[in-house]
Amino acid sequence: MSAPGPVRYVVGCAGDKRSRDAVRLGAAMARAFGAELDLVLVLRRDDPFQQVYPPVGDISPVLRTQGRRWLEEAAALVPDDVVVRTHLREADSVAGGLVEAAEELGARLIVVGSNSGTGRLSLGPAVDALLHSSPVPVALAPRRYRGETPLTRLYAAVGTRPGAHQVLDEAARAVGRSDLELVLLSFLPREDDDAARRAVQHHLEEAAAAVRRTNPVTVEVAAGPSLKKAVRAVDWAPGGILLIGSSRLARGRQIFLGGTAARVLAHLPVPMVVVPRPDPEAVPDTGTSAAAPAGEHGTDHRKGLRTGSVGLLGSVVIGVSCIAPAYTLSGALGPTASVVGTSLPAIFLIGFLPMLLVAVGYRQLNRAMPDSGTTFTWASKAFGPWVGWLGGWGLLAATILVLSNLAGIAVDFFYLALAQLTGNDALAGLTRSVPVNIATCLAFVALAAWISYRGMETTKAVQYVLVAFQIVVLLWFSAAAFGHVAGGTAFEGLTIRAEWFNPLGIDSFSALAAGVSLSVFIYWGWDVVLTINEETRGAATTPGRAAIATILVIVTLYLTIALAVLSYSGVAEEGLGLGNEEIQENIFAALAGPVMGPFAILMSLAVLSSSAASLQSTFVSPARTMLAMGHYGALPSRYARIAPRFQSPGYATVAAAVVTAVFYAVMRVVSENVLWDTITALGMMVCFYYGVTALACVWYFRRQSRRSAKAFLAQFLAPLLGGILLLVFFVQTSWDSMDPDYGSGSAIGGVGLVFVLGVGILLLGVVVMVLQHRRNPAFFRERFETTELPVLD
Repeated sequence: MSAPGPVRYVVGCAGDKRSRDAVRLGAAMARAFGAELDLVLVLRRDDPFQQVYPPVGDISPVLRTQGRRWLEEAAALVPDDVVVRTHLREADSVAGGLVEAAEELGARLIVVGSNSGTGRLSLGPAVDALLHSSPVPVALAPRRYRGETPLTRLYAAVGTRPGAHQVLDEAARAVGRSDLELVLLSFLPREDDDAARRAVQHHLEEAAAAVRRTNPVTVEVAAGPSLKKAVRAVDWAPGGILLIGSSRLARGRQIFLGGTAARVLAHLPVPMVVVPRPDPEAVPDTGTSAAAPAGEHGTDHRKGLRTGSVGLLGSVVIGVSCIAPAYTLSGALGPTASVVGTSLPAIFLIGFLPMLLVAVGYRQLNRAMPDSGTTFTWASKAFGPWVGWLGGWGLLAATILVLSNLAGIAVDFFYLALAQLTGNDALAGLTRSVPVNIATCLAFVALAAWISYRGMETTKAVQYVLVAFQIVVLLWFSAAAFGHVAGGTAFEGLTIRAEWFNPLGIDSFSALAAGVSLSVFIYWGWDVVLTINEETRGAATTPGRAAIATILVIVTLYLTIALAVLSYSGVAEEGLGLGNEEIQENIFAALAGPVMGPFAILMSLAVLSSSAASLQSTFVSPARTMLAMGHYGALPSRYARIAPRFQSPGYATVAAAVVTAVFYAVMRVVSENVLWDTITALGMMVCFYYGVTALACVWYFRRQSRRSAKAFLAQFLAPLLGGILLLVFFVQTSWDSMDPDYGSGSAIGGVGLVFVLGVGILLLGVVVMVLQHRRNPAFFRERFETTELPVLD
């Protein structure tokens, strides 16, 4: 916060009330510590992912003119005895622009204003980003801060963990350059624990004795039945300011606002300064949550993955790739239409709604616990290790099922494309040769695993090309199908009707549940953007935004294609009708020629690239789930091994590839209709683990969700409705799938193969879980702990 020689503070400005609060605090601190102010206004560069884009004409001159005016108004608030400069900058983000300005100007502090909220101190997106990444201290001004009272007292929040010396050192330097009184403060949310109070008091006295000072130093233990009341028990001076340390989860020389500090912030009536964590290479101990009350524990659960390798665009592309629109529709349009007929768009919309509701819950959980284990980690924290383990197993089972299908359909379209390219129709028949099919499939699996093993940079580069190609071809196909309908050359030539979107037109609840289970399959995969959260820039925020963006993009694309196919083909049970069982497993293989004519080869290549791309990106999810399970002790520790060169989950990726290859080879021999049955079973698995995760959100935020209407909607109501809907669909589909006639009609011991694949694999998970409990009972007996961040809105 201060250092020998000239001191400069950066003050974030935006022309609003928060900016005025920040300027007043900056001026008060500049006076107290002998600093100079740099008022910085950051203009965001144009970004296609902004809500308003592209801009209407070139408005940048207008923005710069307005920005300069705001800076002049802000500078007028600074007293004449404080040196002030103004800077207008452009950056990709406000937080990034302020950090860049601080680094370029050599500033020792960034001062920002508080966002609107329930307390005087609350966080907006830019402030939240600063408080989790800034390499210099950040001062936060309360709302309506006037700065009329000079700063007179510096409170230094000192906890009992190692690393508290960073706050003590910073406080000592600050009072050495000012006339402020120093108060060493510790919060104790256990009012009646006299032993704890004495221990904390003794610790503070030792800390006070160790600080070299010329100003008076006092100590205070703020006790109360809760942290909120402990904070309010302090007699805060009107000219007071609180200095607090970063969480031990912070990287070296960076800020990371921990959970305790965030709760203190919500009830604090004075400005607060958060100082970065000391460099772990320069400081022996690695913890530094100086505000932590006695008895609080924490652990760094980063797993060695390469951080910051994926942004918002890359995440959305990987999400779309994992969903694989060309592949999923080729295998799901027929089975879904055979169940619900012309209500296909209605089913897609019904399937979309629980996905959106669950995605809202995923976003909230990721904000609180950005961990690559996702379902496993979140359910373990909410419900305990047993439920969390089963949730993780459900995710792993779903991904193994879909990986086997992805490899299988890639084989089908590989030989179809070869036949079309060479004019030799016999090549297309090679896919029906079981030995050739399995051998080709294993080659695809090995190639996809090799790319995934090389990490997210390689994965992202491959996906950009493959995703763009398949989307262009799908839109081309849709336009051509609508063209045939308009020209009267379509097979059925149906007119789009409003009743197609009406779910009440579906014959029975069983048909509705089966249809939704199948439609869930076409949306599955968006959660991969959450499993790469530890490798994403903005780990706590970007993955959640990417998940919702991915779902919205996909539902728009799917409705367009579904309407095109339904209008062109209808639902007849012969010819090119969607009810014809002979074409249902690969709808696009049958329709590409009639719809696209000589360009039909592009559809074959699109489905091939879609399945290949998804095969590769889908490896991301099980590998990182197994990595997390190995890290926390739910699986043997070898699953937590990281490939040193690529910083990827090397062992888990190879394990996922081996299991996929074995599962596909076995199922290809057991069932001739493996594609149909695994699609249906996948829907059951997805309903199960999505439902568990959504309810984990409800339970985890059960207290916090009462704080505001927004929190109630996002943390309770939306995930509750989504979770219940998906679990209802899971139960109904499980019951129906026991019938041997369900799905392809294949059965084992008189029980439908779909039920065996779905429920049977879950029961297998219980068996494996019991075996793992015998190997490592500690994981199942101890309270599950992971990295937790504050979610303040």
